Formats: sequence, structure tokens, C-alpha cells
Amino acid sequence: MSYTAPIPVEIWNRCWSYCPSRRLQRLALVCHLFRDICQPLLFSEQTFQAPDVDDITAQNWTRLRERIISDTGRLSQIRASHHLSAVCSLRFTGSFELGSPENYPEAVGISQLNEAYLPALRSFRTTLSQYSRLSILFLSNLTIDTPFRHALSALPRLVYLTLEDCDIACRLAAPLPLRHLTISGSLSEQTGPKCPLRIVSPQVLRSMYLLDTSDTHSIFVAFVPGTEYPDLTTLKISLTTDLATRFFAFLHDCPRLEQLEILSAPPSDSIEQDLASSAIPLLNSFSGPISLAEMFVCGRPVTAAHLTLAGDEPRDLGSHVMSVLRRIAQNSVPLKSLGIHPVRGGLAVFAVVYELFPRLTKLGIRFFEERGYYLPNFSERGMAEEDEEEDGDSDADEEYVEAHEVVTEDGVSIRIPEFNRFPKSPIIAAIEVNSAGLPQHPPTYFTGLMDWLCLRHAELPPRLQELSLWSFQPTRPALLSVPQQRRAIIMVSSRLPELRVLRFSEDGSCHWHLRDGVWSAIER
Repeated sequence: MSYTAPIPVEIWNRCWSYCPSRRLQRLALVCHLFRDICQPLLFSEQTFQAPDVDDITAQNWTRLRERIISDTGRLSQIRASHHLSAVCSLRFTGSFELGSPENYPEAVGISQLNEAYLPALRSFRTTLSQYSRLSILFLSNLTIDTPFRHALSALPRLVYLTLEDCDIACRLAAPLPLRHLTISGSLSEQTGPKCPLRIVSPQVLRSMYLLDTSDTHSIFVAFVPGTEYPDLTTLKISLTTDLATRFFAFLHDCPRLEQLEILSAPPSDSIEQDLASSAIPLLNSFSGPISLAEMFVCGRPVTAAHLTLAGDEPRDLGSHVMSVLRRIAQNSVPLKSLGIHPVRGGLAVFAVVYELFPRLTKLGIRFFEERGYYLPNFSERGMAEEDEEEDGDSDADEEYVEAHEVVTEDGVSIRIPEFNRFPKSPIIAAIEVNSAGLPQHPPTYFTGLMDWLCLRHAELPPRLQELSLWSFQPTRPALLSVPQQRRAIIMVSSRLPELRVLRFSEDGSCHWHLRDGVWSAIER
């Protein structure tokens, strides 16, 4: 007799939720049982996006108007059907200025764009409370007035709320029982004098992201001192001088805070506050200015620290930065993850990290360069071999693979051997060196620094699993070529047997990972 193990309904539903929409549409046609499963998933996420003002032209405004009408009709049909109860996530991007004839004098009738948008906005505002199962809501470029706040309060399952560039006109309504709140940007200065902004209740809040918003101070003014936030574990914030007193007092009310990210902060000498050693006892991750790192890292179980050197702080490993790093190493638990950016120093940075933080498994360094260095670090012979590699495997490459059977290439993949034996190959020999056997280009430039690193003139923590190295330049990034990246992968991974991820850029264009013995470029 065949036996089928029962699957919990939560796991069953989660498995279906990973199917893309097109596949769900096909599966819904198989039978009525599949249709009952697929249809709620197809309607679970809904979006409405008004055109961006910068994207409107005299040539495309009619097409954008048709899209608005189509999206409005789609949402109206959903609200009129039983599928309304299936909507769990809603993203509404509005606009404060749409299709003004003054801005497009050559476009006759462009005011119809705004005439199509206004009914959609009114319909959304008046029917928002009908989404009874809505748990995730993203709002952008909208005015949050009193009726809107009442509609938000009428959503019983709302736990994620994101407000982007919204004018929060109603500031003293009942706070929402949210688990996750994100506010970025703000147009609230249009409402007149600042006053407290009550928008979230403390009982169930788990994460709060206040990203470059002028409403941050108003939110903290609304917090009642001494009120505990028992579930808050993640906080991102931009710190200002006038906010410091309330911010540090607030931290004493967050006993379970684990992750803190300070996006920006005034100079350390302008912050006169101090944080008691008993505050935030569970903090395990800190990201922010190095001037505040000691206060949050030392004496707490922080295993991940990502430090920024910005503003008036030095961008080299001077006495100030060195003293902070040493105190962190001496007065905290061993760090597993460390990020430093942007920083000068070349090889000195690696030496300090190797000395102070030998147990790291993740390391990210963004190097600062005042002027670019974009020429490839290859001799003419090396560049010729690089060209051969781009066109196809060279004879030397084929001989190398046949003799050692350690490197094969398939597209952008490089097979790495299980043993640490990397004899010279065209990829490695392409580094240009001087008569003393040192890399020709100085380690003060990122591409030159990678040459020095590949030739073992810098030590790395031996347990690294993820390594991120990239260049920060005011004008443009100095990206490594593909052959340069391959060379670095081979030589760095030979020294780090546990390495699984290598990143050479911040935007994701030069990311590699090791899977089943093969290094492959990660698709963005």
C-alpha cells in the first residue's frame, strides 16, 4: 500500500507561493483543485504606479494615461469580487504633480493624465479599509490626512507599513500596531510647525527604519520616555544633534535590540550623550560612524561591525582610527564580520585587520581613491594573453589544464581544485612586476593593491568565507576586468580554503560564489 506523508498546510502553501505568476496561471487551468490554490496567490500582490513626472513626455503621455485607466479598472474589479480577500500586499505610488499643462506646453490635452489619475486616487483612499487581509502596504507620494489614518487603523492585519516621500498631515491619530515601519524622505514640512508624530505603538514593533526623513525627530518626540519596546530588534536611523538626547534615552527602553544601523551622524564632539553599559545588552550587529563604534560595540556581544569613515573624519589609518580598532578588538567579543569604508592605507589595512581580528569570517573593505587609476595592470604579453582568453582558450591555457587538471572554464565559471596547488599560468603571470619582483603599480590604487594581494604581500584572516573589496572614487569606480577577477579568485582562494564568496564591486556586477567546486559569476 502506498503511503503519502502529510504536509502541514503552512508548508504546502509556502511551496506554492514560490511559483512565478505565469506558472501559477497555467497550473490554475489544470483542475478546480489547483485553481482554488493558485487564484489567491495570483491576486495576493497588487500594485498601482502613477507615472514619474520626469518620465512624462509629449509623446508618451497618452500611453501612460491608458495604463492608469487599466490599473484603475483592474483594482476596481478586484474590489468587486471575492478575490479582494486574497490581497495581502499592496503597493500604491502616487504623484503630487501629474500632467501640468504649464510644464508641457507642446502637449495638447495632457491635463487628461491628471484627470485619469485623480479618480484612481479617490477610489484608493475611500476603499483602502476594505482590504481586510492586507498585511503589507507601501505608499509613496501621498498625503496622509485624517481619513487616510482612519483607513489605516481599519486594517486589522497590517504589520508592514512603508511611507516614501509622503506628506503626513495627520500627526496625532491613534498609533498603529505595526511590526515593521519604514519612513523614507518626507514632505511633512509643508504641514507647518513640527509637532509629535504618533504613528506606531510600542507593544509589537520589531523593526523601524527612519531613512533620511525629517520626521525622525517628530517620531521620537511622540515616544513616551520609560515606555518599553519589548520586541524591537532592528533599528536604522539618521542621527542629528538635536535628536541625540531622545535617541540615547530611547535605547534604554529597547532591551531586545540586536541590530543598530546609524546611517549618518554629526561629529562625535557635538554628541555629549553617553550610553550606559546596561543598555541594549543583546546588541550583536552595529553599523555606523567609527566615532560612535566604541560606545556601541565595546562591552556588548557584537559580532558584526560595519564602520564608516565619513564627514570630517580621516580616511586613512591614522592614530585615531587605529586606537578605536584596537579598543574594539580588546573590549568586545571576537568579531566574525567587519566592514570598513571608505579608507585609504593599502596594505596597511590588511595588516591591521589580520593582527586585530584573526577570527573574521566576513570582511568588506571599500578603498578610497582621490584620483582614478583605470589602466589594466598587465604587460603587453599579458594583455595579448588576455585577448586570447576572451576569444577562446589559448594554447598555454590548454596545456595548463591538461597538465594539472585544476582549472577549466565554462563561460564565466572557473573550476578550483580541492588541493592548494596553483602553478604559474597565463592568468597569474600577467601581473606586471619590477626588477625586485614586486608589483609594478603601487598599492595606493585599487588595481595595484589587488596585484600586491595576489602575490601574497598582504595577509588575510584565515577563516574568511566572504571577502568584499572594491574601490570608492568620487567620479567613477575602478572595476577589475574579468581576467583580473579570475586571477584574484585563483590566488586568493588558494590561501583561504573556506572562502565561498568574492565581491569586487558594490553594485553587484562583479560578484562570484563557489558552489560544487566551481566559481561562478552571480547574476544580478
